[in-house]
Amino acid sequence: MRQSSAGSALESTPGLLVGPRSATNAGAGVVLPGSALHLARGKIQQSAAVWRSERLNGGWARVDLPDSGAKGEAVSAQCAGHNCVVAGYVDNAVALWRLSPSTVSRLPDVPQVASNPRSPIPAPLVSGAGIIEVVSAGLNVVVLTGGGQHWALSRGPVGRAASSALAGGWLNVIAEPAVGPAVLWRCPVKDLG
Repeated sequence: MRQSSAGSALESTPGLLVGPRSATNAGAGVVLPGSALHLARGKIQQSAAVWRSERLNGGWARVDLPDSGAKGEAVSAQCAGHNCVVAGYVDNAVALWRLSPSTVSRLPDVPQVASNPRSPIPAPLVSGAGIIEVVSAGLNVVVLTGGGQHWALSRGPVGRAASSALAGGWLNVIAEPAVGPAVLWRCPVKDLG
């Protein structure tokens, strides 16, 4: 049953349009990555944001993600408890953020991968201290691996990244080519980066 957002951080106002794009669990709550469209007189700015609940559909708060550029949007997230990695776009390039209950920061030195902000971006995959992000870049999938100051970029299959998962030391990607059926591409995680 759809519930009203009136009076919560999820409510749009004359000066702010909220736009959650996906959802994932975070402890007892939910995280909704998306964008906040700020409507000031004569100026419109779209910034990346997430909405967090303390428990299911209660205690909502908006968190504006830093360094969102002229146009930013959060698209997906992966959470372990209340700590999350958020993936999205800033000015048509892929961006990643770390989000905890008390802090939020954009990850530095992520390779500049141009991508269509209307494309889906699978949730980041967290493996130990490392992060794997699968991105659609033009006609190909690109795999980013890193998490600290060192990031590597590997070429994936032809097509648009529909989803990704880690299983048994393998990265699995479903790619949708422009023509033909979707394909499953697999690569050992140790061979990335």
